Amino acid sequence: MELIRNLMRRKLRVFLTVFGITIGIFALVVLGGMAEKMNRLIAGGAEAITARILISERGGAFMGMGLMDTSRMSEIEKIPGVGLVAASIDLPFSDPSEDMVEVSFGMPEIIEGIDISKNIEDPRLAESPFKLSFLSGGWWKPGETNKIVLGADIAQRLQKKVGDPVTVRGQDLVVSGILERTLSGPDKMAFTSLEAAREMLKRAFPLVRSLNVDQLATSVVAVPWKGEDPSEVAARIRERFPEYVVVDPEKAKQQMASATIIMNLIIMGSALIAIIVGGLSVINTMVMAISERTREIGTKKAVGAEDKDILREYLGEAGAIGLLGGLFGLGGGYLVTLLLNRATASTGSTIFMVTPRLALGAVLFALVLGLIAGYLPARHAARLNPIDALRYE
Repeated sequence: MELIRNLMRRKLRVFLTVFGITIGIFALVVLGGMAEKMNRLIAGGAEAITARILISERGGAFMGMGLMDTSRMSEIEKIPGVGLVAASIDLPFSDPSEDMVEVSFGMPEIIEGIDISKNIEDPRLAESPFKLSFLSGGWWKPGETNKIVLGADIAQRLQKKVGDPVTVRGQDLVVSGILERTLSGPDKMAFTSLEAAREMLKRAFPLVRSLNVDQLATSVVAVPWKGEDPSEVAARIRERFPEYVVVDPEKAKQQMASATIIMNLIIMGSALIAIIVGGLSVINTMVMAISERTREIGTKKAVGAEDKDILREYLGEAGAIGLLGGLFGLGGGYLVTLLLNRATASTGSTIFMVTPRLALGAVLFALVLGLIAGYLPARHAARLNPIDALRYE
């Protein structure tokens, strides 16, 4: 009760101090929520490539897109350790030439043409090249060229379910499956047959028609057998085909890790705002409070209060100010991210993710900030000479 009474003595000053911390924590929660979402996307991508080797044509850019000839895939499959080689064609889900193109936040929506005629679920493989879980439906049957599997965000945006027709880049398709929500990359992906994707490719780039489209892909994935070291298999492919860019899973994960560092720097930057704004506010408030209550401190020490009692009292006030600012900042930040996510829900996108570690970290950060900023003024108050304090005017 005494803590509350002391804080209520200077309501406006305490309010402004709490507000300063609230602004900093608000920024930490909002920017941190965006960084957490991106970290989740990156982590999901890293989980999906535990054993996949990515192969692309060196300098094979065409119309801003990498194209490679798949006629040598059979040669790659003969390399020791390679269990399966799968080609794919990746295109933006929406055709930029269409009058109305859906705006997507974060990762762009992608449609990927794949070949499921091979045994992609062979238990001898280190992993499936398309390791995905279905909410409903499943893959189309080999030979079907008019089916599509939708990621959770795309299915939500289009309001489609299994069996519904959908037109993608001028191609009429039928939904055969809806993927489970992963809060990562696959949510914004759709999958169709290589044949359908190649038709989309020809429609998007007329110049491609002069090429042998049936042997084109934008990327190729090699999956080793179980027990094989993916890095060693990648080195064999690289040695046999120096004209290809071969990226093993470990290198891909390192590239993703560098992106995670950038996202975490965003959180650190917003934390710096909280330190500057909130820390100076707490110091100013505590210094003024001690100045105004110097005679009171002298009286308490004269009747037996020890230094640790005074230190505990003022640290408690500083910590309470920090905690209040943290809770208000968390509440405001969470509300804003919730409203923004709802505003973009129609696009099938979520921009922010306020995780438990972010929420708890923000509140604890504000509490510790208050305690640290209030420590020096509190220590000064604890060391006051009671006689000098009683004479203070």
